[in-house]
Amino acid sequence: MAIPCLVTGTLQTMSGGKIAQGTVIFQLANVGNGIVPRIIGTGEFPMLKYTLMTDQNGVINGVLWGNDSIDPQNTIYLVTFRDYLGNEFGPIQYFINGANFNLNMATPIVNLSLPIYSSLGFATGTPLAFGNFLFSGWGAGATISGISGTQMGCIFTMTAGTTPSVQPTVTLTFPGPFPRNPMTLAQMIGGTGGIADISVAPVTTQVIFTYDDLPEAGKTYQIAAFTLGL
Repeated sequence: MAIPCLVTGTLQTMSGGKIAQGTVIFQLANVGNGIVPRIIGTGEFPMLKYTLMTDQNGVINGVLWGNDSIDPQNTIYLVTFRDYLGNEFGPIQYFINGANFNLNMATPIVNLSLPIYSSLGFATGTPLAFGNFLFSGWGAGATISGISGTQMGCIFTMTAGTTPSVQPTVTLTFPGPFPRNPMTLAQMIGGTGGIADISVAPVTTQVIFTYDDLPEAGKTYQIAAFTLGL
């Protein structure tokens, strides 16, 4: 019979300070259409989201069902890290398995080779490539690099060229269309340029990302996005 997994980790600031009263949110994803997820040999899931709060030392310690104990196969967890002020990072994709899982040591999923399922049974595990992206307003000589993931979850980095424009855009054309307009979330997660909001405009065949500020020439802007079929 399947056994639950003990998940541990520590939230801290960039300077090393521990984050008390923070939260780590685990959202089960990649579940096929019409399939009720269940724990193998045990029972069905009552909910698909689980939240752990850090203690005074920034430590989380809790039990949840690992992906290796869940039917259907190929599920993943989307993990979001949030401090007590509401600042957050994620969602980051993890395959949680085994009896113990330490987020401090875990490696996120970067390129998914498994099928990806939305709530309507849409599936494609095609890795994204340069040809899936177009960009505008980033300045002469701008480039895109560090592309990884699929249309369901990806990361890419823009390097601004000379004389960029306010609110430049990146258009991602999906390898396979959704049956209806999906939901997309995106945020800047790194780079040398200034942090700004990333607006999204998804339709069935593509999503347009807008950097809501003026980039600086030569600076980099790393963006992470998650798209879910509805």
